[in-house]
Amino acid sequence: MTEVALSLVLSTGAGLLVRSFMLMQRADPGFSGDGVLAFNTLLPSSRYPNGAERLAFFEQLIDRLGGLPGVTHVGATSSLPLSGSTNQTPGRPDVVDEKEDPVYVDWVRATPDYFRALGIGLLGGRAFTRDDRADVEPVAMVDESFARAWPASEAVGKRVFIMGGWRTVVGVARHARLYRIFADDRPQVYVPLAQAPSRAMTVTVRASIDPASLTAAVRSEIGQIDSNQPIYDITTMREMEEDSIAERRFAMMLMAGFAVTAVLLASLGIYGILAYLVADRTHEIGVRMALGAKQGNVLRTVVRQGLTLTAVGVAVGLAGAFVVSRVMSSMVYGISTTDPLTFTVVPMMLIGVAAVACYLPAWRASRIDPMVALRHE
Repeated sequence: MTEVALSLVLSTGAGLLVRSFMLMQRADPGFSGDGVLAFNTLLPSSRYPNGAERLAFFEQLIDRLGGLPGVTHVGATSSLPLSGSTNQTPGRPDVVDEKEDPVYVDWVRATPDYFRALGIGLLGGRAFTRDDRADVEPVAMVDESFARAWPASEAVGKRVFIMGGWRTVVGVARHARLYRIFADDRPQVYVPLAQAPSRAMTVTVRASIDPASLTAAVRSEIGQIDSNQPIYDITTMREMEEDSIAERRFAMMLMAGFAVTAVLLASLGIYGILAYLVADRTHEIGVRMALGAKQGNVLRTVVRQGLTLTAVGVAVGLAGAFVVSRVMSSMVYGISTTDPLTFTVVPMMLIGVAAVACYLPAWRASRIDPMVALRHE
């Protein structure tokens, strides 16, 4: 049946999206967003014309925010995870010949306490300190993806060429997803803000209290430093995580809605066809029962007829679902487009619904009075 086939195609697509969404919610973004408030600020070049003044502003802001009640760590970054705001540049570990093509990396400015503020784990070496200034040796941190460039991932103490010069790797951090939870990013290289000051930064505040409750206090502290300096895009990292999968959630709910509607229509279609067939064969059924056919035999015959139609629809629908699922490859996360669980559970569910739709006409057929049926015209 066409309705059964179409409903199976939609239900399979919805099943793949539901499974993907469940896995997406459990995906590791590489950081811990609980209890973290984030906001952006852009220093005007007219008031902060050089790097020293910009660095002084952010260091003073971090110190003041760190003194607020409930605040445990404060950091700043040029590329907040899940924001999609990154700086791409060629990078080369010292084990790669300069004649070879460089690796394109996302390079990120960060302050010393940024990694603790965002819960990005340290896998080796150390994080930045305030001693990593512009007048000392240039240093960098790499994420675990970039660290694989060295044998046994022994990156600490090695060098990386980035931003036009060599930097010594002092630490290896976990890979934090900069774009979306369900999308792999390029390898990342961190440089200390003190060695590459910027006007635009995202400040992250980790607190033991509700981070949203700190908004007013944050504005007040910035006003104490510069009353004309605005902040924008104030949010919690938990909200960032939810927003990053909102599009997939909408697609899943939309597809699921279509699938439920299709299954209901297919069930009504099966019920309508069987009800019509029972009414059309009332006389035949009456004759069979008058000749000794049992109610159970009549019930099984009608249900078998309905499930045969369903099985044909399911077979056609499975073929269509395999084709359509390939188109959905970019929307599926953590599973294959031919996920065995989805392609098993969805047809079984549809057959179960169809069996219920078959039962009522079959039950009515098994209750036909032979004498009434024989008089039926």
